[in-house]
Amino acid sequence: MKKVLTIIPCLIGREHYTLRYLRLASLYSYQHDILLIYEKGISDIPLPENLKLSHVSVKNNIKGISDIFKSLEDYKEIILEYRYCHFVEDDNFIFPTSLPLLSDIMNSSEDYSAIVGNAFIYDKSNYKVLNNYRLPSFFSEKPSYRLRYYSLNGGITYYSLFRSEIFIEICSQASQISDNNICELAFNLIASIKCKINYSNTLFLAREYPRPEIYNIPNSLDWLISDKFSKDLKKLIDLLNMNLNLENEIYTNQELFDLSLARYFRSRFGENNLTLSKKIYNRMNTYFYINNQEVKRMFAYLRKYRGNMEF
Repeated sequence: MKKVLTIIPCLIGREHYTLRYLRLASLYSYQHDILLIYEKGISDIPLPENLKLSHVSVKNNIKGISDIFKSLEDYKEIILEYRYCHFVEDDNFIFPTSLPLLSDIMNSSEDYSAIVGNAFIYDKSNYKVLNNYRLPSFFSEKPSYRLRYYSLNGGITYYSLFRSEIFIEICSQASQISDNNICELAFNLIASIKCKINYSNTLFLAREYPRPEIYNIPNSLDWLISDKFSKDLKKLIDLLNMNLNLENEIYTNQELFDLSLARYFRSRFGENNLTLSKKIYNRMNTYFYINNQEVKRMFAYLRKYRGNMEF
């Protein structure tokens, strides 16, 4: 079985993002296989010759994360040829140097279904570090405790390095939800129930800000009154209960909403102020990234690129 697969979407009108990611990866002497998910109708793009690349073409247009998860489940046979996989959106970047370390840690223990590292957000206009954070990690043996921990701390789990079987299983469930924002929530919450996720203090992910339009959350009112919202929210509650019931955890819909989703919606539609100690902690960590040599190297490559088709 092959070891690690990187999965990147390649979307119509966003070919530049994919090409930029691959050019940057080629400068890092990326050693792992990369699978490109081509949206239906996309034109060929020039690909670096020193990367291990393959691609598949989906049958439909991709309108957001729900369509991406559907396509990943459709091509599960390819993904399951690898022991580990990770998905990354085309405007983000996984540092290749962290992947051998993380996969070796996964090899050494069967206790965890995924592993994460550190991440930061940068301004794509001037390549300045804006913020930093740890991706979510869960250690409890009890699924409901992991779900509660995620609901209190939030974050995006699908950037983790997963064991491929569990990744595909979560994609299959999350892709049942058509609303892209609730679909993303579904993946993150289901992962917290099904997975113990390990943490390694290594630089793993860089995320660009502001986000491209395709990934942005819609206006609050438009989202809440859409026909899909209530249907998909109910579907998410059902999926969470199904997974918890496998562990003999039984909740009413209201209890499960309070446990897993209430804090998200409060932060989404209200205030979510950080304490002073948390602000100081974040600022100290951000200073570390500003002075990190690998971060400086990435920004130097991006400045050299400056939107051109070639470095």
